Amino acid sequence: MEIERIKELFFSTITNYPFPSSELYLFFGFSRHNNFIRVLNKEEYKSDVTIKPWEKVQQRRSGVYFITRNLFYIFCQKFLKDYNNITQAYLEYKREALKSKILNFAFYKKPEYPKLDICKKLKGHFYTYNLNTLNISKDLNVDVYDLFKFCSLEFCSKYDYKSARCTNEYGMDREAAYPYYSFDDIKHETRYLFIKLLETVFEKYKLTDFQKQVIKIYSGFVKLMLEKQVVFDIKEHRREKKQKTFTFYFNYKPALTKEQQAELKVIYRKAAMLCHPDKNINGEQIFKNLNNANKNNDLAKVKEIFSRLS
Repeated sequence: MEIERIKELFFSTITNYPFPSSELYLFFGFSRHNNFIRVLNKEEYKSDVTIKPWEKVQQRRSGVYFITRNLFYIFCQKFLKDYNNITQAYLEYKREALKSKILNFAFYKKPEYPKLDICKKLKGHFYTYNLNTLNISKDLNVDVYDLFKFCSLEFCSKYDYKSARCTNEYGMDREAAYPYYSFDDIKHETRYLFIKLLETVFEKYKLTDFQKQVIKIYSGFVKLMLEKQVVFDIKEHRREKKQKTFTFYFNYKPALTKEQQAELKVIYRKAAMLCHPDKNINGEQIFKNLNNANKNNDLAKVKEIFSRLS
C-alpha cells in the first residue's frame, strides 16, 4: 500500500473505519487474508473492527473487515520496522480533525437551553467543543476510567475542583456509565484550568510519544479557541476588557494538610532569606514568583524555587 493511499484513507470522511483488511494483509506481512482476519477477531480489537464501514456490529463473519485509524496505527507499530511516514500522515489527519472540531463557534439567538452547559440562557457566540476529560480520552485514545482516576488524584484533589458528572455513549445521563470532569463555565478561570489539566496530563500521565505529539496539537487549538472566546465575550459585553493572558490559579488553591502547610511555611521562609539582593542578584524577581506561589499554596513550586536557590 502506497503512502498516498494511506493518506487518502486517513482523511476519508465517510466512516470511522476506513481501512479495509483486503488491502492490509499483504502490507502487514500476512500471506493470506484469513490469517489477518484471525488477528482481527481477537477480543482486544473488537471495538475497532467492523464488517461494514458505515455501521458498527457486534458479530463478524468472513469477508472484508474494516478497522479504525487508531488500530491501523497500532498494527503499523507492531508489524512494520519503519513507519515514520505513516506517523506524519496520522498527525496531519489529527491536526485537521482537531482543528475543525475545536475551532468551531455557534451563535445562539434565542435564550433556549442548548447542549453546551456553558451557554445556558446566554445569547451570542460560544465555542461548541466541550472542555471535559471525556473528550480528552477520546481524542488521545486513552481509557476513560483511567484518565478520570488520574485527574481525581493528580489534579482535581490539589485544586479542590469537584465538577464531576456521568454520561453514556449517547451523551445522556440516564443509565450513565462514563464519569468525567467538566470545565465548561462562564468563568474564564474554570476554562483556563482545563489547559493546566492538559499540562498535568502531558507531564505525569503515561502517554506514548505519538500521544504526546497529539496533546501538543490539541492544547494549541484549545488555547486558540479560548482566546477567540475572550474576544467574543468582550465584544458582546459578557466580560470587561482586560489582559488576555491568564494565570492558572485564580481562586483554585490546592487543599493542603496541616503538615503540608507547616512545611510550606518553613520552606518559604528559608527561600525568602536566600532571595536577599546581597545573596542573589535576581532575588527581587525570584521573590515575586516565590510569594505568588506561597499565596496560591503551591508547595511544589516553592520547593522548586528553594532547591534552585540552595
